[in-house]
Amino acid sequence: MTRWHPATEIVALGCALLLVFGLASPLVPAALILVTVLAVAAAPAIRFRSWLVAVALICLPTLLFAMVVQGFFYRGADPIILWDAAIAQFTLQGAAIAVQLWLRLTAMVGLCAAFGLGNDSARLFDGLTRLRVPQPIAYVCAAALGLIPLVRTRTVQMLEARACRGWDTRSWAVRIRLIRTLVPGLFTAVLMGVEQRFDTLTQRGFGAPGQRGVGGGRPTELQDHPDSAASRAVRWILPLGAVAFTAAVMTGLIPLPSAPQLLEVITR
Repeated sequence: MTRWHPATEIVALGCALLLVFGLASPLVPAALILVTVLAVAAAPAIRFRSWLVAVALICLPTLLFAMVVQGFFYRGADPIILWDAAIAQFTLQGAAIAVQLWLRLTAMVGLCAAFGLGNDSARLFDGLTRLRVPQPIAYVCAAALGLIPLVRTRTVQMLEARACRGWDTRSWAVRIRLIRTLVPGLFTAVLMGVEQRFDTLTQRGFGAPGQRGVGGGRPTELQDHPDSAASRAVRWILPLGAVAFTAAVMTGLIPLPSAPQLLEVITR
């Protein structure tokens, strides 16, 4: 399967996030979650299990927390009590708000996780520079994405060092005890490494005014990415379509049920 240019993938991600947070209907994030699941399952560059675990670790605890907070503390007008125990009352309206918040969060995390697991820092940097993002900002974003494998590697090295000193790092109880001592040194080492690389690039003229690639055009990309006419057209069609769809829904030209409307249908 031929992949789009990374700039096109970045634009698609931005448009999807615009729809998630720009429209109030819970059907939008639900539809995007379904599309993301199908896309990740079909993408050879992404391990579906890794994506699913990453999303579940972030979103499932958030769902539980939102259910407790919204379900027990949000009343609304004419609340429908689903569970009553003395002063604690779990309402349907609160649960509906919790689910709506969770759908938005899951859609956002799922989209970002799919993009992060399916790309590397070089692809992200090339995509941002093609979109004419200033190179220092593009480097910061690419470096943030590159921190994921770097943190994993440094964590393994630090655990191996503790194992050589007699710690049983195969035990999760021991690993939890080591978090307090590992985390400060881990992030300090990672951030210092990123800063040193950026200083080296700056001394070599990275991001200097007027910097161009071969032939005086835009900066040369780090990797060779095919950029067909269809891919360039998609980069214009997606933003225009997302803005037009959002405007049509907000003005009522395209009716999408809101959370209260869906709740009325459920409770009939």
